[in-house]
Amino acid sequence: MFVAAAGKSNMGGKADSVVQLSNYSANGDISASTPHIVELSRDLFLVAWEEKDMATYKSPTTIGYAYVDGTGKQVGQTKTTPGRLSDCQPIVVGDNVVWYVIDSSKPVFYVLGDKGLRTVRVLGNEPQFTDVEEGNWAYPFVQRAYANGAVSGVGNDKYNPGGEVTLAQFAAMLGNVAYNGEVTDKTMTNWYNRQMEVLQEHGVLQGVDSSNLDAPATRYMMAQMVYNLIQDFGETLPDASAQTAAQAEILDWDQIPQQYRTAVNACYAMKIFAGVKDVGFAGDRAITRDAMAAMYCIWRMCWKPSNSERTRI
Repeated sequence: MFVAAAGKSNMGGKADSVVQLSNYSANGDISASTPHIVELSRDLFLVAWEEKDMATYKSPTTIGYAYVDGTGKQVGQTKTTPGRLSDCQPIVVGDNVVWYVIDSSKPVFYVLGDKGLRTVRVLGNEPQFTDVEEGNWAYPFVQRAYANGAVSGVGNDKYNPGGEVTLAQFAAMLGNVAYNGEVTDKTMTNWYNRQMEVLQEHGVLQGVDSSNLDAPATRYMMAQMVYNLIQDFGETLPDASAQTAAQAEILDWDQIPQQYRTAVNACYAMKIFAGVKDVGFAGDRAITRDAMAAMYCIWRMCWKPSNSERTRI
């Protein structure tokens, strides 16, 4: 991907400068689409394109982008992030660049700003997943997380709320929601490596066995990662009396390994977890897709439905 710049007085001549933004091999598996160029100011432009997998011809799922100044000089590094472009020309709205794509006959808006790329689905157009109906405790969380592009269905109007979540999937969600700006600064080699790198740098994976990222992540792992995240953000932890009261709520406290007790107790005291009814925390069980949607809503927006005092994670 190259950008050539020429002054108005030199429109018919040789370019004043040429800058290379990316390096796609002519015979490589990854190619690039025709880029969009968006004027952010008189001296700053965004160049964005989709990466195409020429080996599989699957629909693009990655966006590359970079900024150049009025002379064609690159400003900052070229970045990639999961996402899509369309024939819609991106526009500037405030400090962000906005465009939309059509997904399952519904618009999905992308918003690119200084903290990276996020998606916004139009509220009211959420799919009515047949396996997460109104009245289900997870319904408002799944709907809100889907509307924000944090989760997706599994096809045939299903969400699969009880489906197990791998450590890579949970780490990718947590990294995107907590450190999105840092994630987009990393070089992407697969769909989760950047999030894992950032979480490692912030100590969020401390105490978590990350040797098998494709294995289901346990609720113990979730508690430890959330606790580490709370500490990294400098949140105030509950006092001793609150933690003692919370411990009394955990029916299976005696079965919780010593290494996870501090994290589980703190998260209970902060009303993040409520455990499994009549069982306790059940930390050796896998994180489920409904719990991941709820965790996204809690952390991303400090949001919960008005008729719920706490979640059932």
